[in-house]
Amino acid sequence: MSKERILVVDDERTILELGQRFLSSEGFNVETASQGMQAMKLLEQGPYEILLTDIRMPGMSGLELMKMARSVRPEIIMVVITGHGTITTAIESLKMGAMGFILKPFTRQELLSAIHNALDKYRLRQENVRMKSLMPLFQVNQQLMMQTDLTHLMRLIVDLVKTELKVDRASIMLLNEKTGELVVKATTGFENLDENKLKKHVGEGIAGLAVEKKQPILVQGGIEENPDLKGLLDDEKVASGLAVPIMIRKKVIGVLNLSKFNRGQPLGESDLGLISIFCGQIAVAIENARLYRDIRNSYLRTLQALVAAIEIKDQFSKGHSSGVAQYAGIIGKALQLSKGRMQDLIIAAILHDIGKIGSSDDILKKGSKLSEDEFELMKSHPGNAVKILETIGLSQEILSSILHHHEWWDGSGYPKGLSKEEIPLFSRIIAIADTIDAMTTPRPYQQEVTLAEARDEIRRFKGSQFDPKLVDIFLGIEEKTLLNSESSDLDALSG
Repeated sequence: MSKERILVVDDERTILELGQRFLSSEGFNVETASQGMQAMKLLEQGPYEILLTDIRMPGMSGLELMKMARSVRPEIIMVVITGHGTITTAIESLKMGAMGFILKPFTRQELLSAIHNALDKYRLRQENVRMKSLMPLFQVNQQLMMQTDLTHLMRLIVDLVKTELKVDRASIMLLNEKTGELVVKATTGFENLDENKLKKHVGEGIAGLAVEKKQPILVQGGIEENPDLKGLLDDEKVASGLAVPIMIRKKVIGVLNLSKFNRGQPLGESDLGLISIFCGQIAVAIENARLYRDIRNSYLRTLQALVAAIEIKDQFSKGHSSGVAQYAGIIGKALQLSKGRMQDLIIAAILHDIGKIGSSDDILKKGSKLSEDEFELMKSHPGNAVKILETIGLSQEILSSILHHHEWWDGSGYPKGLSKEEIPLFSRIIAIADTIDAMTTPRPYQQEVTLAEARDEIRRFKGSQFDPKLVDIFLGIEEKTLLNSESSDLDALSG
């Protein structure tokens, strides 16, 4: 039974009682504190293995407590628990060494899982520290831990391994638990990768065998030296290979594959030991990236709720946000934006009118042209949107795109009167998408027009309201593509 000492810190008595009951039932020795200074006194008096703390508390905040606790107990394992988390706060806590993040309200299983995961991460990290001096790979541990984008993390891992170990090829595969397949997420050193090699079943090939056995597999020599591996080795050029399972809490989540063509300098036992330890770091980094993704998805759902609130407040804008995102996505695709930038564009498009939640119902539902004073009030909605959204960790590019989506190419727009390339690219895209959707949708102050008529209007304001290059790109998109495209919403960005 576990004997680790855990200090639970929260200003809510219910949370303290739940934490003590849940953790004590698992065999942990638990003490509680209702504020930061009380917690520091306990930390100074005796050793604790784990600090479980809320972030927002009267007086000393959880982040301040974490910083002070680290100075007193450098080895303490820290897990954050809060009902007020933001993406920014979560990242800050991870930067300060938190090994887990749990949102209120929580179940017994969720709490115990967070604690056990943190303990496993800590043990892996301790083992990694023991071997840190063996190779410069460990100097980039912080880079891995700071990388919150899973795709970028995969790329960083294979590039790093190829450079430091001087291997000819490297790839990383993650296990899809639903299909039982290993799926390639990043590669380096492959000229033409056969699509059949992008996926492997557990037990298939060297990588699949390593996952099945939950053990590293080192192959020294090619098919000539290892004829019994002929069905497992994918390439006759390979002179030595290494497949190491990536595991967290004894559960395989993927595999790292390395290979060399030079028979004079094959991969050996020293590489096997080192990479096995490095895979422990990779596992923790992947877990952190997935945690960030989950937090991000929860906030996307919050944003979706804000959009729904706008649509309830203004019935004529129902579906407008997803419509604008749909057209913006089509233009973004034509511009060949990266996946990450496409996601940011769609988020900005969906949230572009969120500031209207602060606008008067009389203005939103007015069935005629707005007066000059009413229009001045309406012009405040982009700024209001930024005020609403800037606290939840969205990128500056998204916020700027929302703020400036009513700027005109000739400088006569609002709120800043920016012109031409001064206007953010996403703002220029959203301006076209916003106009198209608004014109082709019934409004109290105007009759809807056909898509063809709306495109003519975009053409008419080319170079005055709209970026002429983007207009040409938009008009070059076939009308059937615009009509048949799937709608874009925040749900599509969750992953």
